[in-house]
Amino acid sequence: MYQIVIADRDQQEAEGLQWLIKNNAFPVHTISTCHTLSSFVDLVETQIPDIVCIELDMIPADKWEVIRPFIQRVSQVIVITAEPTFQKAMQALELEAINLWMKPLSLSMIRHDMQSAFRKLSNQNDVEERTVSYVDYESLFIKSDEAFSYPVFLLEVEDLKDLPHLRSFVKQYPFSVRPQVLSTSDRIVLVFGSHFHDEVERARTLLYEWSYVSHTPMAIGVHTRQQDQSLQEIYIDLIQAMELTFFTGYNQVFETKDVGTWRDFDPFLSVKEQNEWIDMLSEGDRHRIRRWLRTEFFAFTSPYPEPGLLRTRLTSILAQVRRYMLKSQMTDDKYEKHYKSTFDHILYGSNLFRIVQEMILFIVRLVETVNNTPVSHRDAVDHALAFIRKEYRNKTLTLSQVADQVQLSSAYVSDLLSKQYGRSFSEIVLNYRITYAKEKLLSTDLSISEIAEAAGFHQANYFSRVFKENIGKTPREFRKTT
Repeated sequence: MYQIVIADRDQQEAEGLQWLIKNNAFPVHTISTCHTLSSFVDLVETQIPDIVCIELDMIPADKWEVIRPFIQRVSQVIVITAEPTFQKAMQALELEAINLWMKPLSLSMIRHDMQSAFRKLSNQNDVEERTVSYVDYESLFIKSDEAFSYPVFLLEVEDLKDLPHLRSFVKQYPFSVRPQVLSTSDRIVLVFGSHFHDEVERARTLLYEWSYVSHTPMAIGVHTRQQDQSLQEIYIDLIQAMELTFFTGYNQVFETKDVGTWRDFDPFLSVKEQNEWIDMLSEGDRHRIRRWLRTEFFAFTSPYPEPGLLRTRLTSILAQVRRYMLKSQMTDDKYEKHYKSTFDHILYGSNLFRIVQEMILFIVRLVETVNNTPVSHRDAVDHALAFIRKEYRNKTLTLSQVADQVQLSSAYVSDLLSKQYGRSFSEIVLNYRITYAKEKLLSTDLSISEIAEAAGFHQANYFSRVFKENIGKTPREFRKTT
């Protein structure tokens, strides 16, 4: 037999509801009524009722956070209102109420929802009678020598705001084999106490039912392996299985038996890759940036790299973008906020595809803004040098071409380069070409003429002469003695 508390400011309506419940042969021992918040709190604390029917309109907005915990102590809650507003509906959801009754009350609805409440109470009692509390929370986090051989499910929603709703859903879900529910701050673990067939199919059915009532993403990890593993080891395997959502998304069921080890992966940019990013950003090459990121991050297949290493690599790229922002003086509030948002996406985003898309959007907008901003005299030398570094192997490269790129006169660019680097335009280009030639002399079997051609020199004889003037050896001597 159960106890009920009815709380309504209207004494006549409270007593009418009390009479209806008494005269419908429900398994009730006591039905108490109250008409103020203070008396409601007293009844909940002293009687510990099984069911509460409470009028939401009697709770002032500034008292909601205080009263809500008292209501949530009760196993089954039905809420009543004369104001069918969105706010009342949200309060009902917060309380995980069976239903929200609108005044005037419907007799058929009262009967239906009271039957539902008593049925759930009965099911809970049946479960308590036949289920032994065979695990506790410590079993998830403390290693044990005791093997656990039954199925375990791990439920995870993409947005933590949906976790209370998921808890309510699990509480009411009609499991054929009732699991023990261990709810953490970001997941729900279902620990079963007996074996059953088609674990994965049942997990898919659970996922389908959730998507039907919530339309919010969830994934389920399933452990079915018959191995000598403790519950803590199983829990770790399930968490790793759920990390696959980073690559493949939610609304899926993952089995721990299908999860291998992470692939080896270097999270840091090489020197070559750093220079490549410097060039792409300096040149404002949006298409190349998009292609680089999509090629790098959208082609992963199993076995995947560990997600944390990918976040590190994305952070390394964002560091190059940050230097570009500072050099380009793009530090106003708009771009600082977008940069911070992108950084947060990298650290906390749940899906690699969306993280990279957000990153592409940020970088492309940044580059477009810089491309459309006239180059200042102060940073013109950096843009000029970037263009020289890109084009020095072009035999027809001239100071005039560089000046056109930075929208300044040839004489002024020449003066800027001389002041900044202590060298003329011709000396800078020559230095790049000789450095390139030295690398090819040592790493290839190309002829002297071929190397001269590739480095941007018009004639091999001229190349040999200026090479010896700068290095102290002819190209042939350098190749033999180095």
